[in-house]
Amino acid sequence: MQQDSEQQSTACQYNCICVKHRFGRIHKVSHTAWQQHLASASSEEERQRMHTARLLGEWMISLPPLPHSHCGLVARARENCDPNEYIGCRKHARVQQPSDVNQTDMAPLPLPDETDRPPPPLPDETHASSPPPPPDHMDLNPPEITYQRCARPQINIQDLSEHVVLPKLRETMQFVSTLASATLEDLVTKLSQLALECLRNPPCQPLWIDNAGHHHSILMYLATEHSSKDAYEKICWSTARNFPGAEGVNDILSFHNVENLIASLTGIEKVQHDMCPNSCAAFTGPYSNLEQCPLCETSRWNQELLQSTNGQSRMPAKKFTTIPLGPQLQALYHDPDQACQMRYLHEQTQQIIAETQCTGSISVVNDIAAGWDYLGAVLDGDIKKDDIMLMVSLDSAQLYESKQSDCWIYIWIIVNLAPDKWYKKVHVCPGGFIPGPNKPKNIDSFLFVGLHHIAALQREGLRIWDASED
Repeated sequence: MQQDSEQQSTACQYNCICVKHRFGRIHKVSHTAWQQHLASASSEEERQRMHTARLLGEWMISLPPLPHSHCGLVARARENCDPNEYIGCRKHARVQQPSDVNQTDMAPLPLPDETDRPPPPLPDETHASSPPPPPDHMDLNPPEITYQRCARPQINIQDLSEHVVLPKLRETMQFVSTLASATLEDLVTKLSQLALECLRNPPCQPLWIDNAGHHHSILMYLATEHSSKDAYEKICWSTARNFPGAEGVNDILSFHNVENLIASLTGIEKVQHDMCPNSCAAFTGPYSNLEQCPLCETSRWNQELLQSTNGQSRMPAKKFTTIPLGPQLQALYHDPDQACQMRYLHEQTQQIIAETQCTGSISVVNDIAAGWDYLGAVLDGDIKKDDIMLMVSLDSAQLYESKQSDCWIYIWIIVNLAPDKWYKKVHVCPGGFIPGPNKPKNIDSFLFVGLHHIAALQREGLRIWDASED
């Protein structure tokens, strides 16, 4: 019974070749949809083609295109003689067919008589499974994808900064201007010489730890990631007491020393900057030399220490932490499995481009790689094979069950991975931590350090050793 219903559903499908829905490419629709497409045909020639496609059915190889069968913005973008002029937004794609050449000289097919003409003979059963041979012109290179593009805005940041009038916008443009000229040597980076050397010249071999005590210390540190510092120290003390003669037991490191060891091995280290005691803003960018918060006018310094030393000793009242992203990405590629997973976006993009060249459309839209804002940037050459795509996410975190959210955290999401891995803890890169309990008011001042690091890497480049290729 189910088989009969499937055969009946297949028999009710018509071949449609309308310009509006598939740019003149053959596609199957129901009887009702075919009637609707016929009613919306733009010319009598198109209606004749639709009748012919319906009669020929599966044995139709090709039909000549309509004269001047262009539609909408796609046609105007394709006919535009100025390559630097763009129209509209990226929404549709059309594959330029080989039959588009010299199509203005072709005449439409006459409308066959549906009542007198006998149906075409069935193909030989021995060759029923093989498709008809393609025309000779299909052996050429893959057709070019025609798509609509938004012109990249040409903005003179310096000129825009000079003409800004509103104070808030003027401060924002000061942050932007600093990012435009960011380098890794700027004072805001605060990277040590060792971390800067590892960032520019990463190790090109797998990490190997031959000291048993150091290896055990790192394993304990990772195992107690949800525990306190005191818990780690007690486990170290218990291990040294119960296994006095074990190999490497005398080399077990304290909590502070094991953190320094991990930072030296990975090149990942934290950097800290001063912030307002009320969490209003961070003293970065245009605020870096201020003595008071630009919003609440609270002093930047610890008042008790400042008064006890008669203003001789200045210690920040509060600091926030930033984790530079570059060393995290380098460490990620040191794992062969994760390095292979980072190729997902490029491979998926190539599959979608190949599908668009063959069919003229994208069958499934379930990823950023299927969006035309992204695909247009790839086809324009703005995004290349080895580029790393990132998203940033900022939200508050409740560290204790009985207290309000007293910390704000922002993370980096690596879009090169498959979507089901974006928010897995092992793939998420921490960006920074902003102490509370108050909500930060000037987010730009806190994100500035992380964005400055990325802007410097975009300017200088990030060296990567791919463990999956060596």
